[in-house]
Amino acid sequence: MLARAGGDELHEQPRAELHERAAQFIVSAKTGGAAHAAWSGAGPSVLALCKERAVASVTEAFESTLGGQGCVLRLAMATSGLKVF
Repeated sequence: MLARAGGDELHEQPRAELHERAAQFIVSAKTGGAAHAAWSGAGPSVLALCKERAVASVTEAFESTLGGQGCVLRLAMATSGLKVF
């Protein structure tokens, strides 16, 4: 479902000139196997969501696009819902 959700045309397209490489990162993440990629908040970060088996290839795609000018952070994601005690 995430792959078909597309991008955030209401916010990403109008701001595209503010972060000229954001679109490159989104394309490279999806090419690397991400189910979804988008700007994170107001930028300049780009996030990608992927299955565990695609983490290495998405990380490599981001690093290649960065060309040594930045860093890729691999964050853990919660796998269970909210627990109320």
